[in-house]
Order: sequence, then C-alpha cells, then structure tokens
Amino acid sequence: MQINRNFLQRTASGIVLVAVIVGAVVWNFWVFAGLFLVVTVLGIKELHGLTSEQTPWSRGAAMLCGSLLFVLLSVRVLPQNPAVLWGIAPVIGLWLTMLYLLIVIGVLIAELFLNRPNPIASFGYFLLSQAYVALPFGLLSQTLFVGGEWQPVWALALFVMIWVNDTFAYLVGTLCGRHRMFERISPKKSWEGFFGGAVGTVIAAYCFALAEENVPLWQWVVLSQIVVVFGTLGDLTESLIKRTTGRKDSGKTLPGHGGILDRFDSLLLAAPVVWLFLTLLHHLPKS
Repeated sequence: MQINRNFLQRTASGIVLVAVIVGAVVWNFWVFAGLFLVVTVLGIKELHGLTSEQTPWSRGAAMLCGSLLFVLLSVRVLPQNPAVLWGIAPVIGLWLTMLYLLIVIGVLIAELFLNRPNPIASFGYFLLSQAYVALPFGLLSQTLFVGGEWQPVWALALFVMIWVNDTFAYLVGTLCGRHRMFERISPKKSWEGFFGGAVGTVIAAYCFALAEENVPLWQWVVLSQIVVVFGTLGDLTESLIKRTTGRKDSGKTLPGHGGILDRFDSLLLAAPVVWLFLTLLHHLPKS
C-alpha cells in the first residue's frame, strides 16, 4: 500500500509539474521568467544544503547572486522583445552586472573574516551554484527568443525531449538493461537504457519536424541527441554530487520526486549546449 501511495503521489505531482512548465513556456516570457527565477533560487538553496560547511549567510548570498545572474541573462533578450521594458533593458543590465560583481567580490573578501576551516571549499560552492544552477536556467530563458523573435517551440521541445528521454531510458533500462554506464555513480543506469532514450527522442524530433515544417528535420535530430548526451551527463553529475555529500535526494520540494535539482538535473547541462546550438544555427548562412 505504501508503494501505491508513493506512486500516486509521484504521478500526481509529475502531472502538475509538466502542466505548470508547459503553461509557462507557451504563455509568455514573464510567466516563464517568474517561474524559473523561483526554481533557480530553490535549486541554489538545495545545492548549498547538501554540505554542512555552508552557513545561512553564504547560502543567502549565493541565492541573491543566482537570482541576479538569472535576471541579468533574461534581460539580455528584452531589447528584441517589444515589451514594457524595451529601451531601458540595457541600463538595467548594466546596473545588475555591477551589483552582481560587487557581491561576488564581497563574498570572497568576507572569507577573510569568517575564520572557516575551509574557505576555498566555501567559495567553491558559491561559484558552483552560479555556474551549475543560475547560468543554465538563465540561458534557458534565452532559448525563448532565438533570432530575436518569440519562439517558445525550442524551449518546449527541450523539455519534451528530456521527458521522453527519461521515460524511454527508464523503460528500456528496466526491461533489458544489462551493461552499466557508471555503476560507481548511478548503479541503475545502463547503456541499453541510454540508447532506448536516444531512439525515443529521435521519434519526438520527427514529431516536432512534422509540426514545424519551416525547421529542417536534421536540426530537430541534432537537438534531440544533444538532449540525450548532455541530459544523461547532467543526471550523472547530480548523482555524483549527492553521492559525494551522502544524500539520497537533493531536497523535498516536489512530493514523490525529491528536490528541484533531482527534477531538473538533465536540464542543467543540456540547456547551455542547446542554447549554444541554437545560437550557432541563427548565425549560419541562410540558404
């Protein structure tokens, strides 16, 4: 009975999470940015909670800087967006950049006075929260404006392909997984599951190609395999962090799923590479 309750809880919260994310992606930029600003702050809080070396002060500074970095990266798309802040976005970006740098410098200087046993590890965790959590979510927001135009289909495809990859990898790995990928980090992941996820995302890519005829099939296929490779590496990276810190889950934010980092681990490495791929596509010569 306990297993059934956990399964129902996990399924219900998963459906709600998918509905919220899809709704935010297709609704408008402000809803999306607001949602993932919260996700960024909670993710940084979880990351710092994985180590006992962190104090409320350092965790708060990391959360503040992470939110600033997310907003700073999001503001970059506003000059191309005919929204209320058009025209003053560069000024906002300048002030946010200066404030962000001042806080980062302040955190480094503060370690001189806090007398902690391992100040290098403390500052390292601070920088990790910026690069591992805030930066990917900030770049994710930019995928909504590829080429300076509102195009939520890319972000939607990224999420759908991550979910399809996870689902197919789990099903195939459960049914016929024999050869482990990184047993010392994630004992359940198999190469069979990896290739099962790859096939599933190719199918998803083909479906998106049918729906978006102005985008060539090869671009969707490349995007899908970026998601497979870097999504899997993102999952393994988060597992490595938890195994190193002796935790099973990164948090308890999402009932039945663990924490924010547990649910968005694949996205944290996939989103920056997808952003890079889309940026390169935009600068390719048009045939």
